[in-house]
Formats: sequence, structure tokens, C-alpha cells
Amino acid sequence: MTNPNPYLHSLEDDILSGDPVHLVLLLLRGARQAVEQARRCLRDGQVRERAAEISRAVERIGELYRTLDFERGGEIAANLGALYDYMIQRLNEANMRQAEAPLSEVSELLVPLIEAWSELESAALTVDAPVGSERHQAMNLCA
Repeated sequence: MTNPNPYLHSLEDDILSGDPVHLVLLLLRGARQAVEQARRCLRDGQVRERAAEISRAVERIGELYRTLDFERGGEIAANLGALYDYMIQRLNEANMRQAEAPLSEVSELLVPLIEAWSELESAALTVDAPVGSERHQAMNLCA
């Protein structure tokens, strides 16, 4: 069955052909988009939709956590893992309390991560980045 939404087809192509840096960026952007949608739903009193968007954000951040390679990523992977755990806790709190502040906090925490991974993606480095390069170090964070 073909997908009538060309955006979803393009997203599927991105996921299937993306390198780990691009995939991390997709997850980060998707998590922030879900958090921002949850904030809108909260303001509009859409309880079910808010909960669904928070669940989407938790799924994406959970996937980011699962892709961390703690052995090769060392302290950076450990710090990212702790940050992802914290964001998930805050999202769960926002869902339980129907509170905007934790959603806002998580959204703001995602911004510098998105910016950093965007810079890595746009860097003019080859796929076979030399050991020690920024792209090689980023790849070591991903399993």
C-alpha cells in the first residue's frame, strides 16, 4: 500500500538511508516537535492529545537513550543518558500533573542538542571521518 502523504514517504527514506548523526537529529527534532504540540494541546484543554504527544516525545527520547554506546561514548554518553532520563522524568511529571513548566523545560533542553547535532550534520566532513574528528566522536556515541 502506498503512503498518500509525501512527507511520510520522505521521512521513511531519511530513516532507511540516514547515517547515525542524521537519525539522532531526526529523533531530537521529533521529540521537540511532540513536546511543543503537547504544550499547545495543554493550552487548548485537549487532554488525550496532550498525553499522546507526551508519549511520542518519551518514545523518541527513549530511543535516543537506547542508541547510546556507553562503552565507546564514555563520559559524554553517560551525561547524555542522565539528561535523557531527566527529560523523560519531567515529561512524565508534566503528563501526571498536567503542567506546562516541565514541558517548557524539556523543550528548552532539546534546543542545544538539536543545534549541536545540526552542526555535526552540516560539517563538511566525509563519511569516513578520521579518528579524532568531531563526526567520528559523535558516531562513537551511537551504537
